[in-house]
Amino acid sequence: QTLREGDDKKAVIGLELEAELSDIRIERIKVKLDDVDNANDRDFYRDIADRIYVMDGSTVVGSADLNSSTVVEETSGNYYVTIAGLSLVIPKDVEKTITLALDAMSNFDSDFTGDDWTLTVPADGIRGVDGAGINLYAPSSGSLARTFETQPSSSEDASLAISLSASSPDAKEVVA
Repeated sequence: QTLREGDDKKAVIGLELEAELSDIRIERIKVKLDDVDNANDRDFYRDIADRIYVMDGSTVVGSADLNSSTVVEETSGNYYVTIAGLSLVIPKDVEKTITLALDAMSNFDSDFTGDDWTLTVPADGIRGVDGAGINLYAPSSGSLARTFETQPSSSEDASLAISLSASSPDAKEVVA
């Protein structure tokens, strides 16, 4: 997965959810932001992405800005954002895949080109409420993670080649 400068709503991680005993309303997702290469997780929201989305297909069901007010350092060097206020309903006996997507900054610091970053949903990072009003958490053990790489805008790598078409008409003068 590659996140390029200026990408909007770029899907980074997919989460498959299934409601088994009743409908479940997903209310929040907690996400850890990791700088794999430099171990300075603050760079994630300062220099890489400024918004995170929860997407159901192409529909945004929740989002959060990534800044010093929304990203919280829970333990030394570990930064989390919680996307709350979701009302995504997973019907009973249905599997649904949602994605976490990012809006990339318009320009990355050259120090971050080719760096690896990770979005991680920690154990109990997803909270839902079932039909009886009971809070349910997932994943029950372990975590779900996806690593991606940052690259400059693809326009910086673009080239343009111009040539005469073989079917071009012969040159001639036209009097008008």
